[in-house]
Amino acid sequence: EEEEKVDRKKKDDSRTCAEEEEKELRQREEDTLREQKLVDEVKMAQVEATTRAKEESEEAHGEEENPAQEAHQQAVAMAADEWKARGNEAVKRGNYAGALENYSAGLAAEPDHAILLSNRALCLHKLGRLDEALIDAKRCTTLRPDFIKGFCRGAMVLRELQRPCEALELLRKAPHNDEVEKLSAEVRPEAEAAEAFHIASLGGADRRKEEANALFKKGLIDQALSAYSEALDMCSDPT
Repeated sequence: EEEEKVDRKKKDDSRTCAEEEEKELRQREEDTLREQKLVDEVKMAQVEATTRAKEESEEAHGEEENPAQEAHQQAVAMAADEWKARGNEAVKRGNYAGALENYSAGLAAEPDHAILLSNRALCLHKLGRLDEALIDAKRCTTLRPDFIKGFCRGAMVLRELQRPCEALELLRKAPHNDEVEKLSAEVRPEAEAAEAFHIASLGGADRRKEEANALFKKGLIDQALSAYSEALDMCSDPT
């Protein structure tokens, strides 16, 4: 009986010790979590403070620079417009090479000046530098899709490059205008003739597909769908 008492005491002591160890372990885990939470909060506060300080510094710096930036932009605009005026005078005298230099100088000051791009396209066209003229005209239409001359000058260059279909397509993207309509009327027969020649050079399904494309462009949707179906039927592998 005495031995049983000793064994029970040992078991009780062991259980108490285990419980105390478990309690101590939980306490350490809770302390670790609290410390980690505190560290995270401090780090977050530091990030927020750094971000706020950076934003305030940028705002203050921006306020200091804005007047200088505005002055620079005004100077650039004045320089570009001055070069444009000189170029315009050269064009009036028929001096397209001189006008080209002036417009290029203006674009060096303000690369996205749509009117300068359009004017330089005119000079390049007159000087026979058609590919360069087309680049300037197309960039002008991208920057100023409301500016009629950019589209017309691009279309005239394409027409001289013997690409009337592209010229007509470019004019379709232009705002409605008498000048655009007049030029489109001149280009349309050339585009239709070029398209017919291209179609005649094809055979089989390719030819029928292009014929369908031509019908679609004319707004003849039902006929175009029928032609597309025929083209598919002519293909050995429609996929």
